[in-house]
Amino acid sequence: MFLKSEVFEYGGQTITLSELSALQRIEHIRELAKLEQSSEGDESEAQKLTTALQVSIEISAQLVAMSLWQLSKDKPVADHQTEILESWSVEAIGGAANVVKKLSGMMPPEPEVQPGEDEPKTEPAEPITAEKSSPVS
Repeated sequence: MFLKSEVFEYGGQTITLSELSALQRIEHIRELAKLEQSSEGDESEAQKLTTALQVSIEISAQLVAMSLWQLSKDKPVADHQTEILESWSVEAIGGAANVVKKLSGMMPPEPEVQPGEDEPKTEPAEPITAEKSSPVS
């Protein structure tokens, strides 16, 4: 009802994605916690990397599926997720997941770049020293 949406384009195809509801964000956090608990074990580094990559793809597909469900509610989120995993590239899933995260306030804001600048403006940091500052007389 009060959710933002945005068109995502990849490979000449477009799809509208929706912000996640508060409940969906909670479900997503719970799913991440369960996956973190289940991944603790005596796996080799290669197995851990493979598992992390698989989980990352599945979680991203779940975010996109939740988003698509908000717009249609024609089938369960799990069915959307399966369809995404079967027919979308990893790059498309990742790009769409980033759009959903941005819409849902789940990513830090990007630094603002002023027109004509290549990098965001930052204030110069004061030098850090071990000495205490003394009052100026």
